[in-house]
Amino acid sequence: MRRSFGRNRLLVLTLTGLALSASEGPAMGAGEVIRCGRADTLCVDVDAGDQQEFRTIQAAVKRARAGDTVVVFPGDYAGFRVTRSGTAKRRIVIVGRPGARITSPESGGDEGIHLRRASFVTVRGFEVLAQGMRRGIAARDARANKPARGIEILDNVVIGAESTNIYLSHVAEALVADNVARDSRGSHGIYLANAGSDDTELRNNTCYGNAKNGIHFNGDARLGGDGVHTGLVVDGNLLFDNAANGLDADGVRDSSFINNVVHNNGRHGLRGFAIDAAAGPANLVIANNTFADNRGWAVKLTQDDGGHTVFNNILLSKTGSLAVEGDLAADYNVGTRYSLDGESTVTSLAGWRAAGHGMHSFQATRNKLFTKAKKKDFTLKTSSPAVDAGIDRLAGTPAPRRAVDGVRRPQGSAEDIGAYERVVARLGVRR
Repeated sequence: MRRSFGRNRLLVLTLTGLALSASEGPAMGAGEVIRCGRADTLCVDVDAGDQQEFRTIQAAVKRARAGDTVVVFPGDYAGFRVTRSGTAKRRIVIVGRPGARITSPESGGDEGIHLRRASFVTVRGFEVLAQGMRRGIAARDARANKPARGIEILDNVVIGAESTNIYLSHVAEALVADNVARDSRGSHGIYLANAGSDDTELRNNTCYGNAKNGIHFNGDARLGGDGVHTGLVVDGNLLFDNAANGLDADGVRDSSFINNVVHNNGRHGLRGFAIDAAAGPANLVIANNTFADNRGWAVKLTQDDGGHTVFNNILLSKTGSLAVEGDLAADYNVGTRYSLDGESTVTSLAGWRAAGHGMHSFQATRNKLFTKAKKKDFTLKTSSPAVDAGIDRLAGTPAPRRAVDGVRRPQGSAEDIGAYERVVARLGVRR
C-alpha cells in the first residue's frame, strides 16, 4: 500500500471562482476538482481536518510519483525539493491553492522551491516570500548535454530573493508563464542560465523592481554545451522599473521576442551581446513589442552575427531606437535614432532609410501613440498613428496572431504596431 491514511474517505472540492491574473496573485483555474484520498492526489494542509494528508509539502513531494498531483491548501509552509521526474504524459504536478505561501527555504538549503535534475514537473500557484533565500524558485543541477526537460513554472508570485527570484539552469523545452517576479535584492527577476536551455518559452511574466534585469539569459560557454540559447520564445512579458535591462540576452540566437511591453528600465529595453556565451545574437525575430522610456536603447545588439527580422515595434527609448552591427530586415517600426555599428555612429530616420531600412517606418510622440502615456498605459489611443500601420509579415516572417492581452490580430485593415491591438467595435467601424 502506497499510503496508510485516508483510504476510506474521498474529499471532493470544486473550485468555482475565476482564476486571477498574475498581477493579482496565484490561483488555480475555474472548475478544477480536488479529490483528496485518491491514489494520485496528495493533499497538504497546515491545519488538521479532512484535507490534511500531509502537514509539510516536502513529505508529500517525497511520496509523489509520475502522474501524481500534490495540492497545497492555504497556509505558510517551508520550502521543498523535488528530485523525482515525471514523464511527458504523466507529469508530477505541485499546485498551491490561493493563499499557499512559501515563507522559509527548503530544509538544509537556501531556496524556496528547488527542482534538482527533475524533468516533467509542474510548479504552479505559489507565493514565495523569498527574503533571506538565495533564490525563490530554482530548477538546476542538470548538465548541458543532459538537461532537465519539460519543466513548467506557472502562476507563481516570487518576491525579494537575495539573488534571483526564478532561476533555471540547463533546462530544455521548459515553460515559464504567468509569474510575477519582483524586487530581487541582488540580481534578476527571471534567469535562464547555461547551455542546454533551448526551446524554452517565457510567456506573460511580470518582472519589476529587480536589482539587475527583468529577464536575463546566459549561454555561459564555461559550463559545457554549445554556449548559447536557441529556439526561445519570449512572448507577452511585462518588464519595468528594473535597475538594468528589461531583457538581457547573452548568447541568444534563433529566437523570437514578440508582444513584450518593456518600459522605464535603468538601461536598455532589449540588450543582446556575447560575454560569457560562445556567440552573440543571430537570427532574432523582434516583432510587435512596445519599448518606451528605457534609459538606453530600445534594442541594442553587439557581437552581432545578424540575420534579424525587426518589424511592427514601438522603439521609443531615451538614447535611441535600434542599434545593431549585423545585417537585418527592419521596417514598419516607430522610432527616432538608429545605428548600424553598435552605437559608434548614430543616424536619424532619414539616414536609416538611406541605408535601405525603414521605408515604412515613422516617428511619433508618446502622447500621440498611447492612451495615457503619463500613467504608463501603453495601449493605443483611437487616433494613434500606430493603428493599422503594421504588416502581417516581413521577409517571410509572420507577425504574431495575437497581442499581449490576447486580442486577435488584426482588428482593422492591418496589424497595429506595438504589443497591443486596438479593438474594433463590433457594431460600426469605430475604434
